[in-house]
Amino acid sequence: MTAIAKNYRRNNINLVQTSFSQRRQRSQPSTDRHRQVAQSRRRLRQRHRHYSAVIVDIFYDDFLARNWQEYSAIPLADFARHACGATQRFDAFLTPQAKQTLPRMIANNWLVNYGKLEGIDRALQGMAGRAAFPSSMAGAMGDLQEDYLSFEHDFRKFFPELVTHSKTCQQALADSDSD
Repeated sequence: MTAIAKNYRRNNINLVQTSFSQRRQRSQPSTDRHRQVAQSRRRLRQRHRHYSAVIVDIFYDDFLARNWQEYSAIPLADFARHACGATQRFDAFLTPQAKQTLPRMIANNWLVNYGKLEGIDRALQGMAGRAAFPSSMAGAMGDLQEDYLSFEHDFRKFFPELVTHSKTCQQALADSDSD
């Protein structure tokens, strides 16, 4: 690889990493502090402690997958195929852990299967097995089933606000790129 090509690649990698990092920093704080997300986490905190945030993320994946057609004109299966393909094309940017996980994600069609309780349970079981500390995540499916409507209510209040916030952030980044 020529020095120019190496420099071009390094600069583009830095731009992509910076852009991703900026987007993550702009959206994550609002997610972490959102009233509905906090309410969902409180329901789980006593039993699941610091893993309650991870569990809520997985629960919300279920609601998003089940109600995907409300948020996108693209069918979920098509989106999942496209997202996995795009992720594979940017393999150079993936962490070693992501590179190891991606083939399982594709083979088991995680994005689509999050819309089924069995898929959510499988995700919780897998997360529990990989947890750095003892966790009760493997039993979190019972919490979802017990209080499904309350978690769904929280998601339905939260997600449209996240979509609006994300669009605002995208526009701000686009505006800053044109400067």
